[in-house]
Amino acid sequence: MNIGVVVDADAGRNLRYVGAFSELNYTVELNYSLRKRLINLIGMNEEMADFISLWIMSPAFLESDQGQRVDTRLTQSGIHRDPRRAAGSQFVDAAAIDRRPQVAGAVDNEASDEDDALEQLKRFLSYLPSSIDEAPPRGPRTDDPARREEQLFDAIPRDPRKVYRIRPIVEKIVDQGSFFEMGKLYGRSVVTAFARVDGWPVAVMASDPMFYGGGWTADACQKVARFVDLAETFHLPVIYFCDCPGFLIGLEAEKSGVIRQGVRAMSAMFQTTVPWCSFIIRNAFGVAGAAHQNGARLNWRYAWPSGRWGSLPLEGGIEAAYSADIAGAADPKAKMAEIGDRLNKLRSPFRSAETFWIEEIVDPRDTRKILCEFVELAAPVRGSGPSRHWMRP
Repeated sequence: MNIGVVVDADAGRNLRYVGAFSELNYTVELNYSLRKRLINLIGMNEEMADFISLWIMSPAFLESDQGQRVDTRLTQSGIHRDPRRAAGSQFVDAAAIDRRPQVAGAVDNEASDEDDALEQLKRFLSYLPSSIDEAPPRGPRTDDPARREEQLFDAIPRDPRKVYRIRPIVEKIVDQGSFFEMGKLYGRSVVTAFARVDGWPVAVMASDPMFYGGGWTADACQKVARFVDLAETFHLPVIYFCDCPGFLIGLEAEKSGVIRQGVRAMSAMFQTTVPWCSFIIRNAFGVAGAAHQNGARLNWRYAWPSGRWGSLPLEGGIEAAYSADIAGAADPKAKMAEIGDRLNKLRSPFRSAETFWIEEIVDPRDTRKILCEFVELAAPVRGSGPSRHWMRP
């Protein structure tokens, strides 16, 4: 296990490497406030220290070996400082190749200064046991298990096409002040974080409809697999707030290998032995939507009244399932509207809950109370010792 911050500088060029790499990898990027200290330490000038980045190989090597000239001279505001840009010289803008290591998933979090980086590392370790041979200890019980947040009752819009912000919802449910997110800028349709519930540390996943409607992209699948492996390795129960319409579709999604990465993420979920508790807060469609729990282990599954699940949503699913009827109708639009009205009248969250084995449709305001009961039951069966599966990098 290797946790730390490594800064490697190539004097005369930009700072290149920030991170720590091992089977367990938690890295924090140190940004601009370390400038003065680094300048004094290695004799770097102000312009060189304006940007800290992570590369397999430096921009200088790219230019000499690949013939690509990468312009990394950006101010903190993102404005080019190199006067040659204004003169019309041809450069590959580093921003255009997504140079930020957080976006690429190579770095988990960004810190504003050294103190912030160390504080984040301390928080990260506070959720974990001393070793894999132990279960994570319970922390201080500082929040009322019966606390009810009235805002949760209508937190999910009635219109399924409208988005909402998931982080404030999760923060209202877990212990106040305990939410600690990892990898915010990578695989953004899924939020991964540590938190505490009645003092017990847990691993939290939540769909973020602000990005691709919560659909699983290839990078989101990689993020899920790595995070679930982390929870399994350190015996953290998983809590999942699911609003997933399925895997991302389209040509670019297919090119990214979303099917393969999705199967990898699902394999990681189904290989876990830690307890799961899932809440379907809106969508759970398709294969990715079905991957919201490990049914072979201790798992609780609930739905909010806003929950919708199945093979396909009516929006888009009607055209696929009734394509022949619609194509053969004198008025295809009217026929599609007729089918939609008929199916909408048959909709019932209770009938669906019974068919899909949802334990209960619950009042969103009772979610915290349910989770406090879950973590008490989960604590004795979290396990200890080495995981049966190595962490996927």
